Amino acid sequence: MRLAWPAPRHLIVPLLISVAALAMVHLSPPSLAAFLSLLSLILVFPVPGYLAVLWAYPGKGDLSPKGRAVLSLGASFLVAAVAGLVLWATPRGL
Repeated sequence: MRLAWPAPRHLIVPLLISVAALAMVHLSPPSLAAFLSLLSLILVFPVPGYLAVLWAYPGKGDLSPKGRAVLSLGASFLVAAVAGLVLWATPRGL
């Protein structure tokens, strides 16, 4: 496997979004916790679908930007549904 340095932006940005969402949830004052939790969920939701589409279609010419966005949101719904099903099926959950 060939390593790329510096790391590509399309892999760094989802990581930074996730870290920012974690910081918003855990470091926020209690009065803003409900609002920031919802905001962080909205920020983090498309990340797994985006990475799945990036893995499936790595080339820039494979999909149009609109197709990539729609497929990314669809993959996010699919990943969330499968994760929910797995958590529901486990005897202890989280």
